[in-house]
Amino acid sequence: MTLLKTIWYNYSSSGGNFPDEKKNYFLLGFIIAGELAAVLCILIYIVCFLPDTGYVSGAGQNSPGKGTEAVQLSDPGINADIQVSGNVVSVKEEITFANAQKEIFAYIPSANLSKTTIKQISVNGDFEKEIVDGTNLVVKCERPQDKIGVQYEMVLDSRQTTLSYSGSCILLTNFLITPAVYRNNAPIMTYKWYFGDPYIYGMHNYSITFKIDKSYSIFAPGQKQDIVRGGTRIAAFEADNLRDFPAVLFESAEVRTQKTGGTTLYYVNSSASMEHVNYAFSYAQKIIGPYPYKELFIVKAPILNEGMEFSNMIFLSDKSFSNSETLKRVSYHEVLHQWFYGIIGTDQINEPFLDEGIVNYLAMRLCNDSFSENYNGNLFNLHLKDYSTREEYYELAYNSSTLYFYSLNKKLGDRFFKNLGKIYESKKYKILYYDDFIKLMN
Repeated sequence: MTLLKTIWYNYSSSGGNFPDEKKNYFLLGFIIAGELAAVLCILIYIVCFLPDTGYVSGAGQNSPGKGTEAVQLSDPGINADIQVSGNVVSVKEEITFANAQKEIFAYIPSANLSKTTIKQISVNGDFEKEIVDGTNLVVKCERPQDKIGVQYEMVLDSRQTTLSYSGSCILLTNFLITPAVYRNNAPIMTYKWYFGDPYIYGMHNYSITFKIDKSYSIFAPGQKQDIVRGGTRIAAFEADNLRDFPAVLFESAEVRTQKTGGTTLYYVNSSASMEHVNYAFSYAQKIIGPYPYKELFIVKAPILNEGMEFSNMIFLSDKSFSNSETLKRVSYHEVLHQWFYGIIGTDQINEPFLDEGIVNYLAMRLCNDSFSENYNGNLFNLHLKDYSTREEYYELAYNSSTLYFYSLNKKLGDRFFKNLGKIYESKKYKILYYDDFIKLMN
């Protein structure tokens, strides 16, 4: 019950019925004046301070049909207030960690594609800050902390990357600071790299509020509440069990929907891919496991790469829509990443071949392609930074890795696909490393 409702309830239950004409009218007037003053205070609060909180009301036109009553979003692992003004994105973020620690490690993924400046860090007590390799935030505290606040700013450029600004379209992906992933009791450190996917994420609950120009529609995962006040759109999202949190802003967007089981597919300027996306989506559910989320956004995006995957969202490039065969292949590949990346995470820093190879193999298998067994074994030993060129990366992490998974499928036969289901059950919402994969395949 909102505070305003509580005030009305108290009024109606204690002062709303007047059984006696001899009632003390002075006292009655005092009570009514007090109630009106309280209501006025609430209205002033809503008008003046609502944009800086998680309270918004009304379902947006691209919302998955949520109710219009004002809600307060929960306090998840990552809580952020984001203001977008032109190509400048300002973030005020609070991160809650699973365990209290004196030395906190977190990733700054936006540093790969935009100028990112840390403005302020808030912890309980004294601390020292260090940024390692441009993308790792290390906060050393005087006593263990399970929560920190970070304020930072990103300046987006128009290079047609997945974190960019082009006026009519703003792409916000791999941009929120997130807790580091640990393996063998040590954080996996990231670094800036100009190709591949230099990111790794655990699973987090997100509570995100955007303030943007009202001319934009915004699309992002989770329960959405949306309101326009003056020239500003305030949109709040609550999403659980995601690796990253992507959002796209369009001044003009054509949206079509398609229901598949318990999931709604949202095609944002991308309806031409509908047949391919639905086919790959059904295939993945059959051979790997159920898609556990209520929505998937398929976005036609102005990017140089042919496609890209995120939690509950895929990008298909503008250029991929100019060729039907390319659109089919890119759609298959990116949809399958919802399972190997989104649901089942991988270490894209140290084992970049794992998710790309298996996804590429399954996508090419859907296209009835032929394969050889001549893969290059060097792919197992190369971290992302070990690839000297983009061409070498694609040749080994994609093409040669595809042939490795084909050879494994040929060796195991139907057990290969049964084991994919076993991997799904064992590693859902977790990180799958290659040694885990080998054990589960055998």
